[in-house]
Amino acid sequence: MYAYGISIHMYHIISIVACNILTEIKDDMKLNQLSDKYAAAWEKLAEYVVNGNKGHALGIYRLLSHSLKDKALMHQLEGDILLSFNDIPAAIEPYKQAAQTYQQDNRLLEAALVFDHLSLIQPNVDEHISNARELYKRLALDQANTQRLQTNVTRS
Repeated sequence: MYAYGISIHMYHIISIVACNILTEIKDDMKLNQLSDKYAAAWEKLAEYVVNGNKGHALGIYRLLSHSLKDKALMHQLEGDILLSFNDIPAAIEPYKQAAQTYQQDNRLLEAALVFDHLSLIQPNVDEHISNARELYKRLALDQANTQRLQTNVTRS
């Protein structure tokens, strides 16, 4: 049941990513035929995940990953695919790469959420929780400073 739930979850994640990519592609009307191919490939990827065909899913993912502009999302999606096949050891590194890339892109909430996810996968690894806590603290400070600045601006 757990693996099936993950597969259905992955199907939804892949569908969302595919929709976002196709929206970007369709902005350029010259690529309409190409966007149909991408849609079919993303659909095939989701089908392979749901049917438990890891080799084919990863093969399609590798081809499609070149179409992703968001490298952090690319790593996260790879981790999600590997996790959907219960390949926890292989999923860890892509998740770590995703979190690091999110941090480099100053997308701290996404990084913290990936570290949270890692802490659920590897509950005995304290590093994941401490990384998430540190990021949440930075986010709270950023939010407090933003609110303070907004208050000062309205008083002026």
